[in-house]
Amino acid sequence: PNPITAKTNKVSISFALKKSSRVNIKLYNIKGQLVDEILNDNEPSGTHTITSSINNLSSGIYFIKMDVDGKNRAVKKMVKIE
Repeated sequence: PNPITAKTNKVSISFALKKSSRVNIKLYNIKGQLVDEILNDNEPSGTHTITSSINNLSSGIYFIKMDVDGKNRAVKKMVKIE
């Protein structure tokens, strides 16, 4: 869900792959600074859901960037409120 509240403290990211691929998912703050690398691994084809704790994040706007096989595939905005 977006926005994420302090009560939830987790973010779930779902994606589907047509073939086995290298997936890199990173979290950036509003200034474009890297906050966390959520996933950097080879994933098999199919549907996936990754859950990550956001306990250490303060309230604000963040961006989740997903690269597949080194190519930018998606950027999504996330808002954490307390």
